[in-house]
Amino acid sequence: MSRPGLVARVLALVGRQRRLGEYDAEVTAHLELLADDLVRRGMSPDDARREARRHFGGVDQARERFRDASGFPSLDELAADVRYSLRMIRRQPGFASIVVLLVAIGVGANTAIFSLVNAVLLRPLAYPAADRLVVIRTVIPAMARTYPSMPAAGGEFLLWQSRVTALDRIAAVKADTQTLTWAGDASRVEVVRVSSTLLPMLGAQPVLGRVFSAEEDREGHEAVAILTYQSWQDRFGGDRSILGRAITLDGTRCSIVGVLPADFHFPRQDQLGALVGLPDRLDLLRPAAFVADERESLAGDFDWAVIGRLRTDATVAQADAQANAVTRDIARQYGDTLQLGAMVIPLHAQIVQQSRRGILLLGWSVAAVLLVLVVNLANLLLSRVSSRAHEASVRAALGAGRIRLARQLVIENLLLAGAGGVAGLALASAAVRVLAVTAPASLARLEEVHLDGTILLFGIAVSLGAGLLFSALPAWRLADASPQATLRGSARSVSMGSSGRRTQHLLVTAEVALSTVLLAASALLLASFARLLTVDTGLTPARVVFANLSASLTHYPDGAARAALYDRLLPSLRRIHGVASATLVSDPPLQGEAHVRTFSVDRDTRPLDQRPVVNLRYVDPGYFAALGIPLKRGRLFDDRDRGRRVIVLNARTAGAVWPGQDPVGRLCREGNENHPLLEVIGVVADTREVSLYKSPYLMAYVPYWSEEPPASVAMVLTTDLPVDAVAPLVRRAIHDVDPEIPVPLVQSFSDAIDRAVAPDRFQLMLVSGFAAAAMLLAAIGVYGVPAFAVARRSRELGIRLALGAAPRSLVRLVIEQSRAPVLAGIVIGFAGAVGASRVLQSVLFEARGVEWGALVSVSAAVAGIALVACYIPARRVVGIDPTVTIRGIGE
Repeated sequence: MSRPGLVARVLALVGRQRRLGEYDAEVTAHLELLADDLVRRGMSPDDARREARRHFGGVDQARERFRDASGFPSLDELAADVRYSLRMIRRQPGFASIVVLLVAIGVGANTAIFSLVNAVLLRPLAYPAADRLVVIRTVIPAMARTYPSMPAAGGEFLLWQSRVTALDRIAAVKADTQTLTWAGDASRVEVVRVSSTLLPMLGAQPVLGRVFSAEEDREGHEAVAILTYQSWQDRFGGDRSILGRAITLDGTRCSIVGVLPADFHFPRQDQLGALVGLPDRLDLLRPAAFVADERESLAGDFDWAVIGRLRTDATVAQADAQANAVTRDIARQYGDTLQLGAMVIPLHAQIVQQSRRGILLLGWSVAAVLLVLVVNLANLLLSRVSSRAHEASVRAALGAGRIRLARQLVIENLLLAGAGGVAGLALASAAVRVLAVTAPASLARLEEVHLDGTILLFGIAVSLGAGLLFSALPAWRLADASPQATLRGSARSVSMGSSGRRTQHLLVTAEVALSTVLLAASALLLASFARLLTVDTGLTPARVVFANLSASLTHYPDGAARAALYDRLLPSLRRIHGVASATLVSDPPLQGEAHVRTFSVDRDTRPLDQRPVVNLRYVDPGYFAALGIPLKRGRLFDDRDRGRRVIVLNARTAGAVWPGQDPVGRLCREGNENHPLLEVIGVVADTREVSLYKSPYLMAYVPYWSEEPPASVAMVLTTDLPVDAVAPLVRRAIHDVDPEIPVPLVQSFSDAIDRAVAPDRFQLMLVSGFAAAAMLLAAIGVYGVPAFAVARRSRELGIRLALGAAPRSLVRLVIEQSRAPVLAGIVIGFAGAVGASRVLQSVLFEARGVEWGALVSVSAAVAGIALVACYIPARRVVGIDPTVTIRGIGE
């Protein structure tokens, strides 16, 4: 029978089963006719059928030739292997379930973490031409150690807008908190002022209305606002007639002109750079509409984030050069007193830079767990090869080639891995939902983490790749077995051999080494987290709650009016039963930097960029006692300082400005020379009011009544009442003073600390979970070595017991033979942990070099776990009955 061409064979697949049935019927009919003819010649029916088959030739061979000619033999073989694999899986449901479960855990964890990696680091930003979007930051070389880059001044942005031709669009952003009055209710809302070019540049298409016009970007024409989708739903009930309706923001009537779509995500916190401070939850947008002071500010208040879009033919380097040329021209206007530069950064890199290291650490950790899992499964399957050697030898004797034997085992394991992958994707879907709830709000692009086609393909690829990896070595060992040696043996399994045992030991070594590295990373993160929680902040968080408060600029337009408001509010709060004290501060602790000012002494001749930079706080005199900040020198504020210009510094500021001298009584100023001189009346201890993660900042404190206090402050109360109990009392006291002040959010200082450490806690939780999983898998792998050895050598061990060997000595013998790969793994893992500790320095809090104590403790713990894993199966030696062994030899 000639073999048809490829096209004909492909076409022949159509209706193939029907033709195979017709061919079988034709062969059967031919045999029956031939047998009938032989019966007529006098043969018996049985002899006639046998003679007919002999005369026809190999019936089965003829059918196979027809089957091969009418299709693809390799596909038929593959289908047969799949059917055989399914039968083998059904025969061993327990083992199959273990493999599926392990693969599901590995694939689920890796897919969930990859969804984070993909959303944060790999996927382009959800903006048009996202690869051309950049952030422009100001650089002051003399301050680069403290502030590598800063936001822009208003006038500086306007010069960039007109002179940086490498950008086809450029926009400015500034955060603000305002009081929204609507339908008789006042509430505190998070607002950003944005240039009219920003929303079109970011591709925001309102679901209602429009974006800002260029005309509305001018001072005096900015009485419009755009709602975010969430604010539209939460505050206005999704009312589609909201367009054109008037609201009041800080006493100014504004018309709502648009509503942003639900899937538009605005950068938050410091994702556009340090000192920007965008809100986590944005409520409204308003036009930038620079006022005169902002337009004229070239090197004063650096508080505008700047986003630009490169022209299609421009590069980041060109934009950087042009922006630097502008800042150099600005600096020349100040003579030798100021040096300025600029930094152009791709927007994606700027947004993810704070999350990159932590996300990569999680990615490497979960990949290590998957590798341990693959090694563990390979080890487990390698142990099972000997039990299937007889089956493979029989198949080889019947004509199956080595490739066919190996392929069948690989297919069997790929089916298990595929089932585990499907289950893993379901686990990943649940894990992603959990991550969305437990991940810290500061994690960049958290709202974009979800399962999509790319993630599903990744999960499928991981499951199949893992299946190929843990199948390769066992399949090679099975195909390499000698059929003659196996069939000559009386048992249905064969010994693994010395090379097989070495391979198994190497796999155990790899598992232990990887687990040691992961456990070491977890231990280092735990030690870092413990240091973070116990760091001396210089503050007393117990019994302290904050109530964020925002006063209307219309009702309280100047500093005197706001100071008078606070003078009425504080006594009202102090009258609350259960409140020991009430005070205020412009910015509550651990909320980041705010009111950053240059600091100058009287007759300071230093250039502006070489003067210290402080975080200024407006406080009530009772603030220091409420937070337990001790006085080190001089005195604190009191009522006699009303009408005086006084200031209190922390010790670090005093030491930086007047090293080795007493600063009390000296004169200084915050800001430029236009600001009045202040008398230093006291020095307090350093605190970590800005951040837990950094050393105490330079801090300066002024009484809230001495200058222009901000409209947004935090009321600080010391009380034994829980937050839920004190919150309504605080709101009632504030309402009694001014019913139009928005209801404040009340939170405890402990909650603020909890939020501050949330990123580290999240990272520690996941890495520790991965490390525990890896150690469990490694323990299973270590357990398998002596367990297999006891099962394989049970007859030998029984004979030794029968000849008088002590059970304890045999237990020790089994453990000692399993000890070498474990010790090798610990040594290799310890070396890897030392290297990992050096890499982790950048993500550890107050890292102290290689923490040998933690690494030694981890290695000792791994050794202890491995010893237990070896001892449990080795103890089975005691249960061997020598009489049964001897009886088996006799039989």
